[in-house]
Amino acid sequence: MARSFEVNINVDDPNNAIWFQTPSGNSRDRSFPNQLYGEASFDLTVYFWHGFLNDDGTVPPETTKANFTGTDALDLYGRIEDQPSGVAPLLLANGIITAVGDNEIVFEVDSGVIPNEWSRVDPDTVGRYPIAMWFTGMHEDDEITAKTNVIIIDKEAVGTGNALIIDASNLTYTPAVPADWNVVPTLMNEGLDELADRVQTIEDNPIAGDMQKAVYDPQVIEADAFDRNNMTGTQLASTISDLSTEIDNSTGVSGTVTIHSDVSDAGSGVIISATERTNLSSATSHVASSSNPHNVTPAQLGNDTAQWNANQIQGVDAPTPVGVADDQKAIVYDDATGDFILATMPGQGGGEVNDLSLDAGATGETIRVSKVGTDIIIKGVLGANNASVSTVGSDIVIDVVDSAENVRGAIAIANSATVSTGTDDTQAISPLKLKNTLSNYQGLTADINSTSGAYTLLAGDEGKDIFIDNTLTIPVLTAGYQVTVRNDSASAVGFTLSGTTSPNNSDTQISAYGTIAVLYQNTTTVWIDGNTEA
Repeated sequence: MARSFEVNINVDDPNNAIWFQTPSGNSRDRSFPNQLYGEASFDLTVYFWHGFLNDDGTVPPETTKANFTGTDALDLYGRIEDQPSGVAPLLLANGIITAVGDNEIVFEVDSGVIPNEWSRVDPDTVGRYPIAMWFTGMHEDDEITAKTNVIIIDKEAVGTGNALIIDASNLTYTPAVPADWNVVPTLMNEGLDELADRVQTIEDNPIAGDMQKAVYDPQVIEADAFDRNNMTGTQLASTISDLSTEIDNSTGVSGTVTIHSDVSDAGSGVIISATERTNLSSATSHVASSSNPHNVTPAQLGNDTAQWNANQIQGVDAPTPVGVADDQKAIVYDDATGDFILATMPGQGGGEVNDLSLDAGATGETIRVSKVGTDIIIKGVLGANNASVSTVGSDIVIDVVDSAENVRGAIAIANSATVSTGTDDTQAISPLKLKNTLSNYQGLTADINSTSGAYTLLAGDEGKDIFIDNTLTIPVLTAGYQVTVRNDSASAVGFTLSGTTSPNNSDTQISAYGTIAVLYQNTTTVWIDGNTEA
């Protein structure tokens, strides 16, 4: 019978390999044996998870199941990690998920698949190398490539030293920018071989005196550095041996050059004289001045003359004030004439033009008195009939005080004596009236509510007679709530407390045709009295 092993794997871990042997005895792999003998068969059940696992290989609560689809398939590979020469992987088994949404897959490794030399790994030897297993395949449309290309030989300081072996023959290579390859490599070792061949060719064929690009093309012109059309910079005329001869022989250059000490003898009048140059310099300085660009004086502008369209505002005629008659007037726009005019401001000499007015819907007394001149006149507030008026801060306070016994201001009111005797019918409620008022309530019929089936008390049931024939629930209600409940059945019915407690009754039933009264001391404490039984 084949042996069976189980293990939990985090699919998000890029190194999610299973290690059958570790020198430190990490409990994470405790589901596996210390030795896996060659040619043995076994079943390996792997549970795949999203998220980190505990050090002992168990699954923490926050880790979730990997969601496989029905077509997900994985391959199980293995290798004895002993020497760099032993890096070739071995396909051990295939596994296919058959249940959609599951995270479990079973690998059945047949006998004879594992080489017998795997059993020579001695778990008691410090320098041993472990047996590694890993997976490749598709899961949730993502490729699982753990340990496919990079093989970590030193698993938790296994062997004689730390080592990371990359098997170049198994690594694919795609140049990011295609180089001038003789043959474009697809594997890493192909590219390394071609690079090594080129280096060897250069070393075997050295050429002395080669000029480096940094010397002949320092400005990175990327063209023929010896073509004068590609050259930049300047050159002294003294370095050109035939410059003067070529100028003299040029047909485009003729005549002689006369040197003048001053332009006054130029004769043509095109070149300005010294005086003209002074005037030009002065004009230029005026243009540059932001305070007076053209050196214009106030007198030149006629600063002592009323002008510059001063009788208009934006092209509209404006009046000119004349003497005392226009004192305190303002210039305003008149829409009728389309001009600005002199006008007396509203309220000038007579106070505000506005006045107090009683609201149109008001029927009470107004405080307004007709406005006189600059004053807005209002009526005063006067106290009378034992009402005093005073000012407290910003408030006007009207205080009505007792004028005599049983009188508030001018209004007669009842006192305790008249209320108790009821003799003064205008002030007190007589005992007869009180009795008649109570009798109105005493003569009312009871408010009855009959229910069928299980029933829970409601806020609207307060003060009613409730007839029930099945289980009664007494919930949380308000303090002072009271109700009468009658069992309208020939059999006892149960009652339960829901969020409430009863300090005076531990029974659980209402007797046949029995009655109970329920009073809420507060929202959760109820008193139950009547025909109850356990």
